[in-house]
Amino acid sequence: MRGNIKSALVKTMGRLPFGLWPAVTRGTFIPVFMLHRFEIPDLELPGHSTSQVKRFLEFLRRKKVDIISLEQAMNYISLGERLNRPAVAFTIDDGYQDHLDIGLPIFKQYDVPCTYFLPTEIIKQGSWIWDAKLQFLVDEAFENPQALSALAARFDLDAFAGKEAFCESLVCRIKLQQPEQVDQALNDIAEIAGVLVPTKPTEKYQTIDLSSVRTLENDGMLIGPHSRTHRILTSLDDQRAQDEIAGSWLDLQEMCDSPLSVFCYPVGKSTDYSAREASLVARSGMQAAVTAVPGSMLIDSNTNMYTLPRYALPAEYDDFIQYSTWIEEAKTVLRKQRFKAGQKA
Repeated sequence: MRGNIKSALVKTMGRLPFGLWPAVTRGTFIPVFMLHRFEIPDLELPGHSTSQVKRFLEFLRRKKVDIISLEQAMNYISLGERLNRPAVAFTIDDGYQDHLDIGLPIFKQYDVPCTYFLPTEIIKQGSWIWDAKLQFLVDEAFENPQALSALAARFDLDAFAGKEAFCESLVCRIKLQQPEQVDQALNDIAEIAGVLVPTKPTEKYQTIDLSSVRTLENDGMLIGPHSRTHRILTSLDDQRAQDEIAGSWLDLQEMCDSPLSVFCYPVGKSTDYSAREASLVARSGMQAAVTAVPGSMLIDSNTNMYTLPRYALPAEYDDFIQYSTWIEEAKTVLRKQRFKAGQKA
């Protein structure tokens, strides 16, 4: 019952014309959505449902919400230029093959100038992204109860938590280690699980190639740097972090005609970047950086251009309405006002 009431309220409030939005939200923010993988049942690949993504985009078109590029969003924010109608932007991280095969046709159909963030060395070499290799190992372990039990015992994890939760727990255990330690941990996991990892990624985890990068750009998509090897930057020393950040920007300038000078922190949670990484992005000549911390980008002089938030594209229609209209931003403003009032009390 409560869920039905919430759904009805969200749909009703989401219909409110832009001119009637609360003044504090009208033209002051841009929700930017972050995608990762598209669902492919034949590969047992969970991800965004194509029908649901299309439903989201149809909602935006029906409500006359502008779907702008991330570059346009950066311009609005840096100039402090308020919007005269609602707008959103879309990004997709990591450069997997399904981003081209499934994502591109959808983005073209709905005229979405999506920004593709690519780990440049991975793309050039066609190699494994480290966390994709971990996901592959977990896939294999879940096919073998003995291997799964051995992994769960070794890392003190719940074998019955489900594949996604199990994998996420493993990622959190090893991601902040030095790259050599991460690689050794992956080797150890493979040995414990009795899995032979292919030299090149399997179809499920294959990334696009250099010619596909050109295809994306020619079809109106934007291309931005996502480090060279998708390592967690806060785990690296200064020189390696600089190479991952500045190097990926240099790589992209060779790979593309007009790369977008906006960096995307690998994984992008609050522990995965810091003031050091933000400074390195700025010193590398890029105008901004995006994270995976949820929130809308604010058109405000106090906005930090190197720690810009994004919303993970939700699975539920009501959540998408809430994030893409004024509702979520109004809730955020109200929470901030209550917090300030509490401090003064």
